[in-house]
Amino acid sequence: MTRSAPASVQGPAARAAGTPGRSLAARVLIALAVATGAAVATPIVPAAQRPARDAVDPVLPYLAEDDYEQARPRILEALRLGGGDPCGALAAYAGNRNGRVREHAVRALSDAGCAAFGSYRVYLDDPDAWVTDAVIDAARRHLMAGAVPFLLAHVADGRRIVAEEGTRRMTTGAMP
Repeated sequence: MTRSAPASVQGPAARAAGTPGRSLAARVLIALAVATGAAVATPIVPAAQRPARDAVDPVLPYLAEDDYEQARPRILEALRLGGGDPCGALAAYAGNRNGRVREHAVRALSDAGCAAFGSYRVYLDDPDAWVTDAVIDAARRHLMAGAVPFLLAHVADGRRIVAEEGTRRMTTGAMP
């Protein structure tokens, strides 16, 4: 016997078996009827469309190309035509999910003449090794003094310096 139905409502077989008076099929039919009624009564609303962007990003397709050297002139031209600060525009790609886009953005930062290490800060913690390689190349190319802590953190052995004059090893006492 259930709490929802008194003993007089249930049949003798149901009372003996301890099952509710209504069969499972009847419950399913009632639920189906309610769901169908709700579906018919609910107006169909088209899915909201994404708002159109004011302008298409002219740089992104070039940053996504496989060969940076071939895409380089088109990237720099698109940045020039876009006006504004190319360093700030390229820093905006640090959040892109595509590692190639981020790497090419860093290489384009360097090629666009962004010589301040601050322009590259958004890329310093990037997990992609190619992005890190591009930051190291830019620091080397522009001789960025502010990049020294970053560079030392990414050198396999920070106690060794390789230069045109040869390799020098630093000891604990050699640093002022």
